[in-house]
Amino acid sequence: MATTPFAAEKIDIGRILSHSFRAIGRNPLLYIGIAIVCLFIPGELIRVALTSQIAAGMALKPLTLLPYTLAGGLFGLILNVVAQAMLAHATVTDLNGSRPTFGNCFKTALPLILPLIGVGIFVYFGIVLGMMLLLVPGIIFALMWSVSVPALVEERRGVLASMGRSRALTKGSRWRLFGLFLVAGLILLVPPALISGIAARLQGGIPSPLSPAVLLAGSLSALAAMLLATIIAATYVELRTVKEGATVESLAAVFD
Repeated sequence: MATTPFAAEKIDIGRILSHSFRAIGRNPLLYIGIAIVCLFIPGELIRVALTSQIAAGMALKPLTLLPYTLAGGLFGLILNVVAQAMLAHATVTDLNGSRPTFGNCFKTALPLILPLIGVGIFVYFGIVLGMMLLLVPGIIFALMWSVSVPALVEERRGVLASMGRSRALTKGSRWRLFGLFLVAGLILLVPPALISGIAARLQGGIPSPLSPAVLLAGSLSALAAMLLATIIAATYVELRTVKEGATVESLAAVFD
């Protein structure tokens, strides 16, 4: 079988980051709005609900907190995958030279909410299971399925088909993706965790969800998740371009 001319080219990490930051820079209000509506506000609501239950003495009975934790986790998962889908649409639309809007991004994500939840659940538990198997399999699964959400949004595939599509696209590029996501994760996720830990130490326990430090940590977490989702969307575009010669115009055509 003849090899396509695109197979020899490797993904360009610099190009991925450039596309990500340029897309955000051209649409700052949209990207920050998605982060606030889909990530920051729900995260604060979950923290307020759990903190109030713990303050009421339910922490003494861990099983009593379980329904609240599961409900909060499911709520957060739903909004997280919706945010990823909206950001994938926004990024591809912007790279195509068009102007993405909050309404169009939401309309794109809403009909896909059930398969998006399915992808989120399968990927999450697959990675957790892999992490339990000596860590390395979990990292491999995370890289292998890293562009499942953009694949679902762009190509309208099913849950398992989108995960399989991500596996095929990332094959041969996972070491580069590992470096990209490792550096991005450390830069984006460590500062909010440090701020939350400092706030807990200063307040001598579980800090108030409305304290300045916790609000700052929540804001940074939401912005970090937004940027990471944008990088993942740009990575999907880069993988399609390098491996298949797809143009951004052809990727965006699915929304027409």
